[in-house]
Amino acid sequence: MKKVGVQWDGAYQLLLHDEIMEDHLPETWLLNAESFHWMWGRYPELVLKPTGRKEGGREIRLRRLDCQWAEWRMDMKSVRIPTEELLPRLQRLMHKSRAPYLLQQAIPRAEVRGQPFEVRVLTHRIEPKQAEWQVLGMIVVMAEEATERKKFKEDRFSLQTALEESNICSPDAQRLTDTMTRLAIRAAERLSPSFPRQRMLGFDFAVDFQGWVWLLDAFPKPSLALFLEQLRKKDITQYREAAKKVRKHG
Repeated sequence: MKKVGVQWDGAYQLLLHDEIMEDHLPETWLLNAESFHWMWGRYPELVLKPTGRKEGGREIRLRRLDCQWAEWRMDMKSVRIPTEELLPRLQRLMHKSRAPYLLQQAIPRAEVRGQPFEVRVLTHRIEPKQAEWQVLGMIVVMAEEATERKKFKEDRFSLQTALEESNICSPDAQRLTDTMTRLAIRAAERLSPSFPRQRMLGFDFAVDFQGWVWLLDAFPKPSLALFLEQLRKKDITQYREAAKKVRKHG
């Protein structure tokens, strides 16, 4: 089987060979019949992601209900299908798709007020190739918002509130925030040689019930619109630069 990127080809291998990052990466493969049988036999739930998708693009979640039935969930709708029909259905999906799919171990995400959540992190460096990476913003994304962009601005929790009110065992908001900051910067440093002209990289993190931080996804062109409020409070120069890019690219 061929192991491929967290979000773009090659990124997963680069991070997987980092002694710190490797423990924070869910198992990820390029989807085919062999990788499906391997992953379905190892994990009770899987996530499918099209390669080359835009940030927050469509995902499919597969969950084993029992030895005969599985749940197929996409766009907040789920159907119950026989397990034996999963692979043929996936093969039809791959045949229609213009891009290959990634198959990823589903991480049991922590919940706040009954809803699973992830954390999106924006990293930035002032000049390509030489400047140090820094974290500009961190926002909470409710799980269902991954494919529903219009909901990003509704009922958003602060990161501290989400972590403190979550069902994580003995949540330590500051420790978890520091861990995500450290991992985002390290991931950006490891990936930057492959993207020497990039000044911004985005990452999606999840925290499981035990308080372990996982890097789920990475984006070479993160959406700046989601972070404008935080940038406005931090640095007016960075805010104006980001706002200009949002107006230019939409």
